[in-house]
Amino acid sequence: MNPFPRTTRSLGAGLSALALAAGSSALPASAGGTEQTFELTIKHLDRSGAVTGNYLDTLLDRYAASPDLVQLNEPDGTSRVRLPKGSYLLETTIGVGKDAPEHNFLVTPKLELTADLTLTIDARQAQPVRISVPEPSARRVFTSVDYTLTTTAQPYSSNVIGDGDTKLYTAQLGPSPAGFSGRINSEWAKPSAAGTTPFQATPYIYSVVQDRPGSFFTGFDKAVRPTELATVRPTLVAQGKGTGASYGVMPATPVLEGGHGMTYWYPNLPATPTVHVTAVGATWSASTAFRDAEQAEAPSNQNGTATSYQAGRSYSETFGGAVLGPAFPAPPYADSPFAYREGDVMSLLPVIGDSAGHSGAAATGPGTLSVTRDGSSLAEVAYEPGNPPALVTVPAASGRYRVDLATNGTGVLGTSTAVRTSWAFRSARTTKRVALPLWAVRFAPPVDDHNTLRSGPTHALPIVVEAQRDAAVGKLTTLTVQTSTDDGKTWQDAPVTASAAGKYTAVVSVPVDASSVSLRTRAADSLGNTVDETITRAYKVTR
Repeated sequence: MNPFPRTTRSLGAGLSALALAAGSSALPASAGGTEQTFELTIKHLDRSGAVTGNYLDTLLDRYAASPDLVQLNEPDGTSRVRLPKGSYLLETTIGVGKDAPEHNFLVTPKLELTADLTLTIDARQAQPVRISVPEPSARRVFTSVDYTLTTTAQPYSSNVIGDGDTKLYTAQLGPSPAGFSGRINSEWAKPSAAGTTPFQATPYIYSVVQDRPGSFFTGFDKAVRPTELATVRPTLVAQGKGTGASYGVMPATPVLEGGHGMTYWYPNLPATPTVHVTAVGATWSASTAFRDAEQAEAPSNQNGTATSYQAGRSYSETFGGAVLGPAFPAPPYADSPFAYREGDVMSLLPVIGDSAGHSGAAATGPGTLSVTRDGSSLAEVAYEPGNPPALVTVPAASGRYRVDLATNGTGVLGTSTAVRTSWAFRSARTTKRVALPLWAVRFAPPVDDHNTLRSGPTHALPIVVEAQRDAAVGKLTTLTVQTSTDDGKTWQDAPVTASAAGKYTAVVSVPVDASSVSLRTRAADSLGNTVDETITRAYKVTR
């Protein structure tokens, strides 16, 4: 299970944090020295009514074009700061630090500073946050209480997160300005046995979320009903020997695009947890990382796209199902394809997906990404998990490009131990961001939860051919498939027939002693765009 912060803030572009040291009492006025300023004094009381220095104040000017985020704390329990006249957001957390038994999160979203002002923030104004889920054995993993505020600079959001042992109390003090809303997100699971990772191999997860448009929460009390939830049953496919997987889900809502979620470790695969999620007003994105028994680095990450569900219905999905190879799922941002050209710069982050389209950079291990133009090398860069897109400056004139991606296996997967892909296309200078005309050939053999297909002398291999979204590709004119059962030493043709738009079926021959099938494919369209893929040990077979 991954650790999580107790308090996080999204500053966005144009905001910076300024923490005033103890004894500081003023901020500089404007550069010209003519801006009217006033002194703000903030006193703090804990839940017993006593003065406390265990607090953190955060102030944000809602209308400044480029505001500083001012954070204040004084041992005597009183903050003093001189600020320009204006309208501010004040956030106060009483009970801070990793080991604090409680967090009191009080938000004053519309603080008008028009004269010297003294406030008392009393933790007793905050009311408890209480949530329960239908499963009696479930224990709270975390609860996050968030707010978001539209400012002149950009949207600002902040939150407090408490784990299962932390009491949360919240309050909104004063009226809401325009563009202010709150959200609660809570996750529950079954505790694991003593001495193991908390919530390891939990058989179920409850993840619930609720927006409050236009205001924050002064306490919250909710018993989640089964009728409010959808059920998702993911299968985490068994990979190489000793390989486990971490799995988690994360919400997005109209109030906040991002969300909070935990990942849970499943050391023995396959695993099939049952996940219950809020159905109305949220989409959910799931992700899985396959790792060795020690959860070492160089995982195989496979991420789902945002999905909405209906209350009372059940859904299933599979992560890590063969074949892992090139894929073009929906990009996370509509205006940012995985591979595009803008002006004289190519941005390249081709992804690898499983048979269901769950994708991630370097899902089949680290490797190299290289670019040539008309046969001349332009760039060669490392392709690794977490790397940003490769940015390659290219000539303005039209040229024939080739992008090669080679990955060498993660060491934790039992399939796709090497993947070689080459894309070829023409490109010239653009005046806007344009998706490159790249194709992917995806294979979806009917394997079991160990990525093994029980085959006779032959079997059918379903194929999906997809182009990168919004790419100006031509009509597909060529699709050939070859197979190998000796890791690519010899190849034989696999007859291909079309079954529907973008869907095909190949017939694969399997000798009696075969243990895996490797794949080699080529696709081409009417505009001269091509893709060549070679996937070693694409899936396992048995008689």
